[in-house]
Amino acid sequence: MTSSDSLRLIYPNPDNGSTLNISFVNPLQYNANVVILNMSGTFILGAELLAGIDTYQLNVSRLTNGFYYIKIFDNYGLNVIKQFIIQR
Repeated sequence: MTSSDSLRLIYPNPDNGSTLNISFVNPLQYNANVVILNMSGTFILGAELLAGIDTYQLNVSRLTNGFYYIKIFDNYGLNVIKQFIIQR
């Protein structure tokens, strides 16, 4: 997986502020990282994604209402950035 086509879905979007679901077209080939950034690009939270998964649930309950970026990347070419909204 080397493009944004590898990421199927980030849902719900807007999110109600509890769990953000990340779904991939195919299972991850390599371990990857997911980071949440605010609109200024400041790191908010992160997690490691293990090779072999095709879905992941990220706890976003501590995020306040607003717009955020989610970045998913590995050392082998996967680099995806999407925007999502927290709206309670």
